[in-house]
Amino acid sequence: MNNILHQINTSTDNPGLTLHTPEDIQKKFTILQKNCQALKNSSINERLKKLKKLEEIILLSRPEIEQALFSDLGKSSFESGVSEIFSTLSEIRSFRKHLPMWMRDEKVPSGLAFLGSESRIIYEPKGLCLIITPWNYPFYLTISHLVACVAAGNCAIVKPSEFTPHTTAVIHRILAAVFPEDEVTVVNADATVSAQMVQMPFNHIHFTGSTATGKLIMAAAARNLCSVTLELGGKSPVIIDEDFPIQRCIRQIAWGKFLNAGQTCIAPDYILVHERKKDELITGLKRYFTDNFGLTGIEKGVLTSIINQRHFDKLENLLDDALSKGASVSYGGTRDRARLKFAPTVIEIEDLDARVMQEEIFGPVLPVISYSRIDEALDIIHSRPKPLAMYLFSRSDKWLDTMLERTSSGGVCINDTMAHFVQTYLPMGGINHSGIGKSHGYYGFLEFSNQRSVLRSYLPNGITAPFHFPVRRWKERLLDLMIRYL
Repeated sequence: MNNILHQINTSTDNPGLTLHTPEDIQKKFTILQKNCQALKNSSINERLKKLKKLEEIILLSRPEIEQALFSDLGKSSFESGVSEIFSTLSEIRSFRKHLPMWMRDEKVPSGLAFLGSESRIIYEPKGLCLIITPWNYPFYLTISHLVACVAAGNCAIVKPSEFTPHTTAVIHRILAAVFPEDEVTVVNADATVSAQMVQMPFNHIHFTGSTATGKLIMAAAARNLCSVTLELGGKSPVIIDEDFPIQRCIRQIAWGKFLNAGQTCIAPDYILVHERKKDELITGLKRYFTDNFGLTGIEKGVLTSIINQRHFDKLENLLDDALSKGASVSYGGTRDRARLKFAPTVIEIEDLDARVMQEEIFGPVLPVISYSRIDEALDIIHSRPKPLAMYLFSRSDKWLDTMLERTSSGGVCINDTMAHFVQTYLPMGGINHSGIGKSHGYYGFLEFSNQRSVLRSYLPNGITAPFHFPVRRWKERLLDLMIRYL
């Protein structure tokens, strides 16, 4: 274990990453592909031992993980602990606890038409998988999806974001200490090489990122009839019931929006609040931000940095476009380009055609829109693609039931924000433009598994014997009875 720690404790000031070429990746692909059958036959105990070792090394490596996340994103150790390390360990522990049960063959009912046989589902690994993860939660999203992949018995090539090199270096050292190279390998490549990777004949591709890139990956995977899991994004709305006490949702919305400086796929993207509660909401948000982030929102250095200059420019452009279309800043708007700090910014929207209401913001800008009737709020939601998440604040079961019936989204969180994402017993995923497939716990295990149907007949001539050639009158009568009654 000391040798492992020595490898992991290598300074993150210089990640020392090797940029892999397409030729390098093809060699890794061939090595992994040859090992898929052997890994498929690995026992539950072998898989559990690796998960236990992974958990132990992550716990020992906590300072290095936190330092890497700070170097890449300016994340505080507390925020890294909450959103990256704790959530990752929760996923590992869930798999360690439940994997033996999830891996069992599942017997299914047969029915009268199948007397003399038994049916079951067996869970087998899909094979060689590609896991592509983004920069916003580089540790959690990489390790948690890999956990589901290897627990299901697959080999994997892991491609973290090129924008978080320090975290990628730590991930590489941790995984190398747990998994042999012919089971899991980490590649460091740019977008051009990544585009070539998705055209390789993987058995499954798991991608987390933008909707635009997800479409390209799905098209590339289709050439090999490769299954995909796409965790995308979209504009996740907050809807506040007219009768809900505003002070009871300020903290939840502010935390969910400005964690990781709003660079979260399920972050609240805009708020729909009743017109008579709008001023109270904005006053409450301003007070909360001033208390926690200071007058300008950036002097305390609490917020995570914006990932790079390009994304910083995008956020500025979104804000400037909204202001040019009549929006007003209620709080924030302060920026420090040199440090890539962008203050929590609340804006009141006038024009719903502003870019900030058409594109996923993915940053610390929060539009507020008032409604007078709930149908107005629903019209705004329905005019956009189905979101990855939806946040409802209400004390009325009737109101909540109505909203659930009249909307669609990947997930819903009631009277809180983002909590459903780290609930490992709930599936995480989108619908249509916000994603395809599910992750987390059992649902992640299923995503990386082939649910193989097995029927065994115990009759000498099989249960299909009454329908074998030649056709007889009694067979026709039997078929008529079955069509009528079975």
